[in-house]
Amino acid sequence: MRTVAPLLLIAACSSPDVLAARKLPSAVQPAADAVVAATNQLACDVYAKLPAGNAVFSPFSIATSLAMVDAGAAGQTDSELRAALHLTLPSDQVATAYDALLTSLDTGRSYGAYTLATADRLFGQQGFAFLPSYLDTTNTGFHAPLEPVDFASNPDGARTTINSWVATQTDGKIPELFPANSIDAATRLVVANAIVFKGDWARQFDPQDTHLGTFHVSGGADVSTLLMNAEFPIALGRLDIPAQYAVLPFRGNDLSFVIVLPDDPDGLPAVEAQLTPATLATAFASAPLDPSEDNHITLPKFTITLDQNLTSLLGGLGIVAAFIPDQADLSGIDGTRDLYLAQVIHDATITVDEHGAEAAAATGGDVKVTALPPSITVDHSFIFLIHDNVTGSILFMGRVLDPRQP
Repeated sequence: MRTVAPLLLIAACSSPDVLAARKLPSAVQPAADAVVAATNQLACDVYAKLPAGNAVFSPFSIATSLAMVDAGAAGQTDSELRAALHLTLPSDQVATAYDALLTSLDTGRSYGAYTLATADRLFGQQGFAFLPSYLDTTNTGFHAPLEPVDFASNPDGARTTINSWVATQTDGKIPELFPANSIDAATRLVVANAIVFKGDWARQFDPQDTHLGTFHVSGGADVSTLLMNAEFPIALGRLDIPAQYAVLPFRGNDLSFVIVLPDDPDGLPAVEAQLTPATLATAFASAPLDPSEDNHITLPKFTITLDQNLTSLLGGLGIVAAFIPDQADLSGIDGTRDLYLAQVIHDATITVDEHGAEAAAATGGDVKVTALPPSITVDHSFIFLIHDNVTGSILFMGRVLDPRQP
């Protein structure tokens, strides 16, 4: 008889100083570049399969969480996870790359220009025989120490402990990742990754310049919503697809808010069909340290949340065996083939206003046994990203169809 082991995968100064401090060691740079490229491709893969409507998610959180699962996978389960995650490096190099990326992100927040917290932790059944090699990899590579809890005698208490940890790590933005009855006495492990970001614009919008204006809802009527207006240094340009982009730097200049605005007010589906890391590279490369030219931007205020079960979506990306009790091989976690991935849940939220942006995300997986334009007016559906200019990682991504809707 297989034991049940739900596994939570949760999956946020002066510019030259922080950029220099965050620079990755040259020895690990190639591995980190490969992991970042893989994560950004996963970002586009997941984005393409999201349900219709407003959306936000953290590809960095999802990738980190699934990479921690893959650290304990073998055989077909490992092959499918690595293919879906676009990982080509040996497992030890993947862990080394994540160590460098997480360290760089943690270093950036110490300069006080923004809040960016990534956190990882294993919540394991006290007395359960986890393999030391797995615990060493998750602790060293993913900064995820093991915290013993008692799922067997007090599953709801353990659930409350985990949810409280997630809420704390996301500044209360994700208050309850695991709902009531989602963890029971058969749970043996929860692997948690959380990310939260709060950053001020390098130059903020003046609230007095925010007015009601017209926003074209894709495929629908024009609606009235609050539009912010400003003239300050931002990078504007065109992509190799029918869209223009804008890059708004956050204070510190090592993180940016990237907007992809289709040329046609109803052109979002066509742009989404051509969206790849390569098409976004032009925008990413334009993130300026000290842009000298003020450009005008009109941007809606918005708040978006997403609570999405990713199980079917990940199955569509080729992760199949991990979800089947008799086929899953997560023997690298406990030395047996008694574990399988039952579900993966992702919660995310983002708010954009005159001051800046706040975003948070958590990913939970249940493992059981068995030519530069002079201005840009963002007045119709668009894609947004929060991009790390140092490592190149897409930390958050989403779309706005109607800024009035959450």
